[in-house]
Amino acid sequence: MSPRSASLVSRLGIRPVMVAGMLMNAVAIGGWAFLDQSSPIWIVGVMFFVQGSGLGLAVPAATATVMEGLPRERAGAGSALTNTARQVAVALSVAVLGSILSQVYRNSLDPTLSALPAAARNGAGSSITATQAVAAQLGHAGQFLLAPANSAFVDAMRVTTGIAAALAVVGVVGLLRWMPGRKRPTIEELVAAEVAAAERELEAGNLPESPELSER
Repeated sequence: MSPRSASLVSRLGIRPVMVAGMLMNAVAIGGWAFLDQSSPIWIVGVMFFVQGSGLGLAVPAATATVMEGLPRERAGAGSALTNTARQVAVALSVAVLGSILSQVYRNSLDPTLSALPAAARNGAGSSITATQAVAAQLGHAGQFLLAPANSAFVDAMRVTTGIAAALAVVGVVGLLRWMPGRKRPTIEELVAAEVAAAERELEAGNLPESPELSER
């Protein structure tokens, strides 16, 4: 979708393309809340495709918008700032949403972990991989952890992806509120278009040739 983003922006404007991309992203993220342990893998593939397509539309359009709003001598600074903002946003998202996922998972699994010794309880509740590791160490006696851990992880994913989808919708609202629509042509572009139209008329024999047009 990235190579098609620029052509869509030129035809439709920056706002419709970015809104469509963000909505696709929100729908795909929100779709994770409806999955469970028995969901077929092809649904996951479709959701990845939709989310990737949405990002392919929105990210290049956003970058182009920033770069077009800057003079050429500030293009390097604008590119660096855009990349920094993207990297910081990714890091913050992973940290915040990961913390929410971990906390909800631990809260859901706490009743099951109460059967473990105190020394193993804290480590087993930090993540689903840690729970599975503790269950493997306990052997047959630890098998009772696996089903509750899977259920707790699914519940935590539903909460986390619901929050992420809501944030994506907030981004859509922000785009609708502040992002400009179609790009207005500059004076230079309008003059160039008028000159090109006049030259086409001249070539077609509809206009007499003038010295001013010849100079242009």
